[in-house]
Amino acid sequence: PGHCFDLVVSNASLHHWIDPLTAFSEIRRVSKQGGFCLIRDNLRLPPVFIPFISFIGQIKGMNNFQRSLWVNAIKASYTISEISNLLKRSALKNSRVSINPTFWDLNICCFI
Repeated sequence: PGHCFDLVVSNASLHHWIDPLTAFSEIRRVSKQGGFCLIRDNLRLPPVFIPFISFIGQIKGMNNFQRSLWVNAIKASYTISEISNLLKRSALKNSRVSINPTFWDLNICCFI
């Protein structure tokens, strides 16, 4: 049913969504008026950062396969401008996009 959730959260999946605009519409549809949405995902970084990301993964104890997954997820993720442009065309009209520089991730916050 529509308008039944006070909070919608997505963590590290946005880069897998085939059609983010449809997903944003569905988030809007199921959210209660006065509700909140938080979407967190990786931030696509310039290719020059990829060796550094792999090195950080190694320091964190990731094996080669885990580091490869992380690097590929970052490569598949959105930039700030890409996600901002999508949100302008979406049903999530009160959205705010920010970057968490500590974790190099992208955060979308939206009050419904």
